[in-house]
Amino acid sequence: MKIGRKLQQVRNLHGLTQEQMIAGVLSKSQYWRIEKGSDTIRASILIKILNQNKISVLNFFNDNDYLGVKKRELQDAITDAYFAQDYKKLEEIKQQSTNSQIKSLIDWLLFELKGESQNFPDEEKRKLMYNVWKAEKWNDDILWFFFHILYLYNYPGFKIEEQH
Repeated sequence: MKIGRKLQQVRNLHGLTQEQMIAGVLSKSQYWRIEKGSDTIRASILIKILNQNKISVLNFFNDNDYLGVKKRELQDAITDAYFAQDYKKLEEIKQQSTNSQIKSLIDWLLFELKGESQNFPDEEKRKLMYNVWKAEKWNDDILWFFFHILYLYNYPGFKIEEQH
């Protein structure tokens, strides 16, 4: 991924405007060209921008899904958007994400919010459920994920049989 595109993703995930992202470092027009990929950025300028926004240089160059946003912040953003029924924000997060599990979860949440959960593909439902049950250890991340797919366990055809 190009640095300009990654800067744009980080900026969006942090909820910053271009002006906020580059305050006192670059002109808005130059930064706009960098985000669009028509201009380059010097390493020293990139580091200034990241530092002033408290974004780890290591996280920025790490190819993880969170792009400098703490995992908990991303989870909170998804949960907040879901409860606010903010379809646009969920779509934004999904477009910024490189994690297929997060994308699939957001797809499910969008279907659920629109009252169309019955139309969500069965194979995708199975994958979401499998993501929880394949976990070796249950932690906050798995519990968060499970919370958002809990409805699937009451969905016809996906009920867990009671043991007598």
